Amino acid sequence: MANELVLLIRQRTCYSIPGVVLAENSREYEVGDCINAGGNAVVHECFDRLSGDAYAIKFQVELRDNRPQRFDQEVELLRSFEDPHIIGYVSDGVVTGIRQRSPPRHGHAGQPHSTARKEQIPFVILQRASKSLSELGRVIN
Repeated sequence: MANELVLLIRQRTCYSIPGVVLAENSREYEVGDCINAGGNAVVHECFDRLSGDAYAIKFQVELRDNRPQRFDQEVELLRSFEDPHIIGYVSDGVVTGIRQRSPPRHGHAGQPHSTARKEQIPFVILQRASKSLSELGRVIN
């Protein structure tokens, strides 16, 4: 997957990015399958290319208004936590993404606009949770 493009798809927003990203900790992470998508971001699994360890990587794909600044604040907050009950921060960074016309079918990279826009997509890498919050809610109820 290292030379392949990965699609970040959230509703009608779609970017193609390289299959490997370089984080601020100078480590390379191979981007895997999508785990979840929310209102402003998508989360994929990722793997440290040196150790093979699995993590979650959250990409901020909603880039309008103050959303990138809010994402930066979230990353700063995650960096500051040292609590075993909070998912641990690993690293963060930015990758260049190319906005796609629309999400392609069957997960294949589509063709970018003829006036393709390159965007800087911020990301944060976190320890993987054992369950999602919705799964934990079902267990608790």
